[in-house]
Amino acid sequence: MKHLTPSLATLALTGLATASASAASIADDLQLKVKGYIQARATIAASADNTTGGGQDYYATNVPGMPATTPASVPGSESDFLRFSIRRIRLTFEATNSTGWFSNVTLRDEPIEASGGNNPNAGVSIFAAYIGKRFLSDSLEHEFTVGLMKPYNNDSSLPSNNLLFGVDRPVSTLIVFQREPGLSYKLSAPFLRAGVDLQNGTNINRSSPTAASGNADAKPSPFMSARIEASPGAEFMPAKKSESWMGADGTHVVLGGDWQNTGRSYAVTDQQRKMIVYGPDLLIHAKGLTFLAEYRWTHLSEEATGPTGINDSIDGRHWGAQAGYAIPTDMGVTIEPALRFSVMNFDRDQEEHSSWGLNSSRDNAVGNMATVLQTGNLTGANLATGAANLGSGAQLDVGLNLYWNGQQNKTQFGYQRWESEAGAASAAAFYVQQQVIF
Repeated sequence: MKHLTPSLATLALTGLATASASAASIADDLQLKVKGYIQARATIAASADNTTGGGQDYYATNVPGMPATTPASVPGSESDFLRFSIRRIRLTFEATNSTGWFSNVTLRDEPIEASGGNNPNAGVSIFAAYIGKRFLSDSLEHEFTVGLMKPYNNDSSLPSNNLLFGVDRPVSTLIVFQREPGLSYKLSAPFLRAGVDLQNGTNINRSSPTAASGNADAKPSPFMSARIEASPGAEFMPAKKSESWMGADGTHVVLGGDWQNTGRSYAVTDQQRKMIVYGPDLLIHAKGLTFLAEYRWTHLSEEATGPTGINDSIDGRHWGAQAGYAIPTDMGVTIEPALRFSVMNFDRDQEEHSSWGLNSSRDNAVGNMATVLQTGNLTGANLATGAANLGSGAQLDVGLNLYWNGQQNKTQFGYQRWESEAGAASAAAFYVQQQVIF
């Protein structure tokens, strides 16, 4: 894509104009807020098998809080019975004023399993840093934001500190790793929310487009996304979405859908690659009951740009459904059993021999899109043999949540089991996670 469309150009100019307004205006009536949260986890009795049924170390992946130990390919590998980690730790600084200006800087250091130099994943990083302006017009709210942020999608629309399970929904992690500088516009109405995002591409790698790679003239395109959410009426739209309503009064029904395009990646020699993800989701709260279902189509395309490149495309289908029921007790603790089932199928034309977490940097088997876009052997044939891995298969999650003080203080017990679509690969683990928001 050589030029922005008129609508995208308008969004870009509006966002830049918003960001360049006077600092004096932002400083008027400034209010500051600091908040954070920690999720501490113990993983118990984890086990995994590779595609041929041999033992695989569950932790020999880059699963959060679990740095690689024994290589996964070693036959008979066993997993530690007990492993402690910090799943998430985040600290947020927010600033707002009465004229509609706002800003956010969020720091994170996750996952943490070992201290200092013993942890390959440790190190404080900027998770988000953006500035925005809200405009009110009757019952409508317009919001323009510029900076480093997540796009508005089925992952970011549900905060990670309000999840029903201690592990992420597999269907929400298809492009969850996208978080680049860019521009965002959101529209909020009593029964409707919508937004569009324009960000740097998923893989803007200035060292890859060289003459040697066959991509000397490569021009990575931007990441683009759009999402819309609607309710039958204003009373059915929650002020803030959450996977669990913890048994509070009220009924909510939110039908959503989004579309995302990673833009072109040129990390693979003599070819470009991009991925499109789109689909609907439905969230329902009815007092103690919480229910979420989502379906996503994926289209991964490859186009040759040189003699060794290939032309190929892979179409996938992914769905998941989860439910929980919150039961208040006389002791002031709310108990919530939960159940989820997910199916991931990146190539619907054939069965895939996937392995647990080999391309993942979340706590499920779904491949990290940043890795997937740079994987040189990602073809339909290699997915079938296991030479490439995206994590196709089925996952069952069973959980029990204890809310001591709402989401601010909750304990989550869970069991997770994943099985590959084809072959003998599988993984299972129990975990206990404690969350505190302050």
